[in-house]
Amino acid sequence: MSPMRREGDNTEFSIPTNCAEYNEYGYGLEDLYTYHRRAGADNMKAMYAEREVIYLLGSLDNDPEASTLPRSCRAMLQGDH
Repeated sequence: MSPMRREGDNTEFSIPTNCAEYNEYGYGLEDLYTYHRRAGADNMKAMYAEREVIYLLGSLDNDPEASTLPRSCRAMLQGDH
């Protein structure tokens, strides 16, 4: 929910300079679709904070060469997997 992305050893965060579209909707809160623009980024953040969110992590879902993984620069900023 921030324009900052991980860098280096995953403990440092900064605004990427090598990927212009890194924070567009789907990977961030810029260039929202019509439906989301009506709600607004600030309202989306507030609604997210009020919800119970469960993240599922897969220990075997770790093939960075998988053909189904997106390879755009904004996807790669989220990590190899």
